[in-house]
Amino acid sequence: MNVQLKYVATIYSGYLFREAFRENVDGNARVIRIRDLDPIKGIAVATVARADVANIDPHQVQRNDVLLVARGERKFAVLVEADLENTVCSGEILGIRFGPKVDPAFFCWYVNRPNFANVLSSYAQGTYVTTLYKHDVEHLFIDVPELAVQQRIGKLMQLHRRLVETEARRMALREEYMQAVAHRLFKGLPLTDEKPDNDHGTSKDGSQRGEESASVCEPADD
Repeated sequence: MNVQLKYVATIYSGYLFREAFRENVDGNARVIRIRDLDPIKGIAVATVARADVANIDPHQVQRNDVLLVARGERKFAVLVEADLENTVCSGEILGIRFGPKVDPAFFCWYVNRPNFANVLSSYAQGTYVTTLYKHDVEHLFIDVPELAVQQRIGKLMQLHRRLVETEARRMALREEYMQAVAHRLFKGLPLTDEKPDNDHGTSKDGSQRGEESASVCEPADD
């Protein structure tokens, strides 16, 4: 089914500050900005700053809303997966709240496909910095399969995102470990026998780990 977005969802605007955004740690609301969003990682809730917002209710973000980055070269959608109390999105972002006919996770996948970028660009306005306005998004056409199919695609993409996050944490642990080994070699210190638990296929025996690390990291004598 090919349908205009305005018939299956409600689109609301982000909060528009009269002046430049000013962070206030004691502000009455958290404000999600473009910098807090990633098409794969989702919302970096820990980095969302607080500010003073005059009227929260019309812009309040809810669970299962979709946040669409509407300004700039890179436009993408992110799913709100948790309840975020007293939280709004900034004016460069549009909120989309779906009715029962469209799965929001499916819509994120649909919009974030590489070949859909040209479609979004055709609706955007501006020369150098393009913007999708609320009425533009309301007239956006999307292809909607049966709800069961949408939900399967949505769950698949959410699983993919979790796998990406897990792999990113593993890589961060490995980087931390290798930096620690290099630092000890640089200082002439003995190598420790600790290694991240999730480095599969390696022994946890202390002497063996030390010997292996030394053989990998220490240059051979001439």
